[in-house]
Amino acid sequence: MKSKKEVNSSLLLISLIALSLLVLGADGCTMPGGRTGTSGKGIDFSLEGGVGNIVSGKTIQVGDEFYVKLNVLNYNEESKSVMICVRDNIAESFGGIPGEEGDCKTQTLTSAEVTQQSTGIKTTKTLQPSSNTFYFGPYTYIDIPLDTPAKLFVSARYIEQPKMTANVQVPIPETETLSLTQTPAVISAAITKTIHPKQNAYSADFSIKFSKQQNVKIFSSDFRTENISLFSITMPPLDVECVNAKGYFEIKNEKLISCSALAYLSTQEQVIYPLIIQLNYGVEDLSEFNFVIKTLPS
Repeated sequence: MKSKKEVNSSLLLISLIALSLLVLGADGCTMPGGRTGTSGKGIDFSLEGGVGNIVSGKTIQVGDEFYVKLNVLNYNEESKSVMICVRDNIAESFGGIPGEEGDCKTQTLTSAEVTQQSTGIKTTKTLQPSSNTFYFGPYTYIDIPLDTPAKLFVSARYIEQPKMTANVQVPIPETETLSLTQTPAVISAAITKTIHPKQNAYSADFSIKFSKQQNVKIFSSDFRTENISLFSITMPPLDVECVNAKGYFEIKNEKLISCSALAYLSTQEQVIYPLIIQLNYGVEDLSEFNFVIKTLPS
């Protein structure tokens, strides 16, 4: 006959197995890390070639018309408003792209196409980005006396509001790296959970590491302050307290935030809580391309 301790251990193991199945089926779908472009962003862009279109390394003849054609990919499940600006480093007296800020257009990108594939109780979500075209031009260079190396600058500005979710088990396991579902974004997260007994409760402590893509700038959502993101974290019905982030945080490359929640549980009770993190910030993505302006034959 099994001892009382062995029976309790068996019951706890059965409960954990059942809870694990619930975790897998809770959301109905998982998309670890999100599906992003080669740059890791929810929005990506590239120059499109063609007759008269400027691309990296191209030579443009003085007096010839040229265009800028961009293919902008949206990996988000929702439509996204984005402002694209193009400019060059040539003085306006020689023509080219006018204005100190360049030529700008705002357009709403269509949402990505979502497909789902079910395997047993688990459903995997895949995103096929939407393709959106921006045209600029025509432009012409004039009166440039010498062959001149030049640069084309392309910038994209848009708002990101990524959501990160995970299931948190209390009190077992005591330590784990949470499996996060994240929407595509330039800021991603990794979360480690540690459980500590605290009188008649359990303290769920979280170490949250946010990482920013290196090739973009982050601003507050009004684009007034650099390296700022709004931040909220919830784990209903529990209250979550963070020691170094009160509604927002500053991030240059990485940011480590410590948070905790207190759970009052009865003996041998195992509970799964939903953890939800929401960010809100502006993104400025700037790329530059080299080309050559060739003078007319003398």
